Amino acid sequence: YLSYTYYMNFIKGVGYVCAFQLLFLCTVFAQPAVFDLSNKECVQIIKHISDLKLVKAKQILNEEYARNPKNVALDYLNDCIDYYTLVTDPDPTLITVLEKNKSHRINRIQKLTVASPYKLYAEAEIHLHWSIIKLNNNDYISGALALRDAYQLLEKNNALFPSFLPTKKSLGFVKALLGTLPDNYAWILNIVGLKVDYNEGIKLIQQYLNQKKIPDEQLLDKQQADFYFTLIHFYFGNKQTAWEYCEPITRDYSTNILNCYLRAFIGSRTAHNDEAIS
Repeated sequence: YLSYTYYMNFIKGVGYVCAFQLLFLCTVFAQPAVFDLSNKECVQIIKHISDLKLVKAKQILNEEYARNPKNVALDYLNDCIDYYTLVTDPDPTLITVLEKNKSHRINRIQKLTVASPYKLYAEAEIHLHWSIIKLNNNDYISGALALRDAYQLLEKNNALFPSFLPTKKSLGFVKALLGTLPDNYAWILNIVGLKVDYNEGIKLIQQYLNQKKIPDEQLLDKQQADFYFTLIHFYFGNKQTAWEYCEPITRDYSTNILNCYLRAFIGSRTAHNDEAIS
């Protein structure tokens, strides 16, 4: 009898422990997703990505993901690492491997509350990354469809959060870029389904760049805006304007590989050969 009572109490005890563990796990997994780029680790990751130190960025990101798996900003930054990896090394096999991460990251970001301006923005940025990668590798249909998804999300986010400036940077890029398409690529506009406006696109990018102070966690956005503004002017506007804008923002070329590339590229094509050689 004593053994039976002991046994039953033991079973009840195990049941209570399991119930509390289950309650704890449900509480943890029920916690809402967050999007925090401003913590120290994320700012470090962003800085390393902007310097093209992608291995170091990935190392810190994996460590932070283990500590804070609910921060879906890490999924966005992970996609940024993949994007820069494939822009600098467009290996078709690697594209196929890394693209498998896309839907998982978007699904996690979609768990953000609708009150977050980063929910639609981060999803749009991932689509924009893959649009550029696909178009750069002559996959025009997939690239155009991803561009359409990015554009629609950016338009919606801009309407919901008109004071959230990172949206304007990316939306401006899409509008300006498509506003320069030649007639034989008009089919892309039909797929994307937007009314293009080059001048409006430039103004939107400028709205982002005209901020008095851009936060540290927006370093990648600032770098992208600089590239967009410079290259769009170089290819479709005034080449001298491109150099005049590029020159002061790339003086860190000795430590920043991306800025070094931009400075050399623009300088060599605007009669600033000594700067390009340097």
